[in-house]
Amino acid sequence: MERRYNGKGTGRRLVSLLLCLVMAAQLLPVTTAAEETAALAVSVTQNGRAVEQITVSQAENAAAEAVCTAENAAVQWQILTEAGWVDIYGADDTALTVSYALVRETLSGAGDAYVRCRAEADGETAVSDPVCVTAAHAVPVTQAEVTAYETAQAQERAAQLAETAADAKRAARRARRSAHTSEYVQISINYLDAGTGLPVYTGFSA
Repeated sequence: MERRYNGKGTGRRLVSLLLCLVMAAQLLPVTTAAEETAALAVSVTQNGRAVEQITVSQAENAAAEAVCTAENAAVQWQILTEAGWVDIYGADDTALTVSYALVRETLSGAGDAYVRCRAEADGETAVSDPVCVTAAHAVPVTQAEVTAYETAQAQERAAQLAETAADAKRAARRARRSAHTSEYVQISINYLDAGTGLPVYTGFSA
């Protein structure tokens, strides 16, 4: 049996192959652009896992880590204040020690604060999702601890009031001294010789 050459079938296969190549070439730039757009990203992790909340106490800190998709990214941790997001001084490393002292001034009435990480690389900027930092306060559980806690708070308030009163007294004393301080002016009088023009006598008065 002789095998005949089917030119039509081969032609159709070549046309199909060319169409597939054209479609692939058209899709390739779109895919590349999407990959470049999503090149830089940063997230906050704790113990290797992405987190949305971190808990600290007055005696115990927590460690957070920024993970960037770009190895050469420069990072800066930020904290949310009434004025908006501001940089945390010196927090330009991927690791951040989250402490009560760090978030104390920005805690809400519920005891929460928010931090995030900003990353920059190759002209691109990305920020992580905000992470809620919850401050757990030590709560006294016995009457003796309650009494000691209240006493310490009262002593602290009394010390602050005493310091404020002392500052006011010092300011008042300075004001009184300034009001009663006499000002002296030194005047020099030179008497000149009529013929030579040289000084022959110098007098002083105040």
